[in-house]
Amino acid sequence: MLDFPAAITWGLDLAEARRALTMALVDVAEAVLETGQPFPAPDPAATNPEMDIEEPIYLHLGASSEVREIPAGGRGMKRRELIRHLNRHGCRLLREGRGHSVWVNPANKQQSSIPRHPEVDDYTARAICRQLGVPEA
Repeated sequence: MLDFPAAITWGLDLAEARRALTMALVDVAEAVLETGQPFPAPDPAATNPEMDIEEPIYLHLGASSEVREIPAGGRGMKRRELIRHLNRHGCRLLREGRGHSVWVNPANKQQSSIPRHPEVDDYTARAICRQLGVPEA
């Protein structure tokens, strides 16, 4: 994906690769929205000579005024709060996985995976912060 370089995927065949790419694009779009980053501007002229296949893929996003919050329950923190904490301490999204986001601290090159759940339990949030070398959230 030239416009969304964080969307990295593969498949045993083209149909599987397309399905995986669809999920990766949704994951990247959610991460972009959660972190408040702008969406990349599409570049129809972009090309990559290393690609086996180039085809346009259209990402259609919907928005809703309905807000659904899941009660915290006191055993974790909202994923978006953890992401804001990591951003404040200089960490950046490296890439999106199938069920997680990989973040990096550019200052020390340490990486950690954040599960794609609305809430991250306290133990996992502390471990992510330690792995990235930032203060605990």
